[in-house]
Amino acid sequence: MPSITLRLLSLGPALSCVVAGCAADTTADDDEEIVSSEDAIKAAGLAAGTFKLYAEPGQEPSKFCDMHTVLELKNGAGARAALQENVTGMCKVAVFPDLREYRLRLDQTSCGSKIYKGSKRINGLRRPITLTDHRKRACKDVVPARIIVEETDRFGASQTKYSFDGALP
Repeated sequence: MPSITLRLLSLGPALSCVVAGCAADTTADDDEEIVSSEDAIKAAGLAAGTFKLYAEPGQEPSKFCDMHTVLELKNGAGARAALQENVTGMCKVAVFPDLREYRLRLDQTSCGSKIYKGSKRINGLRRPITLTDHRKRACKDVVPARIIVEETDRFGASQTKYSFDGALP
């Protein structure tokens, strides 16, 4: 009967990864804040939609040169917010799209409004986001917009943007 000899080879980090489990590299360009399965289920209540965001509440799109941020809310495998800079109209301006997508978790609710938070590390910079969704708000107070996004931009500055909700009466 043939005998089998087993030899252990030094596989370095690969073996330790198999034995101990791999830890995520927090310096990677694509790391996201960990969203637990419970938070993903809670965040599943995020209604999908696409919005134009502006720096001022109530700002209307320009007919000639409309510079804005496009927000797309998705609810497939958990709540996600995809953002990009955009320009439309008859202007000779180029905009760096700065595409980014965040996984969101439900942070709190108040009066029917939902506040979602997320974070992503892009090019070594942590970019947190807070998205306030007032679309199902039950209180009769006035809010500046149905969707409010507070985000750290690619330069490290905090920006607040408001959805265009239609022309004011």
